Amino acid sequence: MKHLTQKQLYIILLAAVVISSFVNVFSKFAAGYPFFSIPFLCLYGIALLIMAGYSVIWQLVLEKISLISAYMARGLLFILIYLWSVIIFHESVSYTQTAGAIIILTGVWLSQHE
Repeated sequence: MKHLTQKQLYIILLAAVVISSFVNVFSKFAAGYPFFSIPFLCLYGIALLIMAGYSVIWQLVLEKISLISAYMARGLLFILIYLWSVIIFHESVSYTQTAGAIIILTGVWLSQHE
């Protein structure tokens, strides 16, 4: 990651955040199976692998991007989890949750465009 531009680093960071949001998806799928069953272990194993990969990318990106900017990008996790709950699990959402998502997105956008 030595010769990447700031824009490329942010794209890598955002891709890592998107991929890490699937930890929650796999964890929720795993919760539907009996504890320590084969599907449960496989699904949680996938979630752990995603977290391990994200941790490596996170450390590499933090060497080049300010901590404040990186943590603001992590705010998108909440939006993605909200999105996956609606798209994948068909959960209902309230106006308050939607307003919260808009506030988070606004905060992330404002923090990146000082």
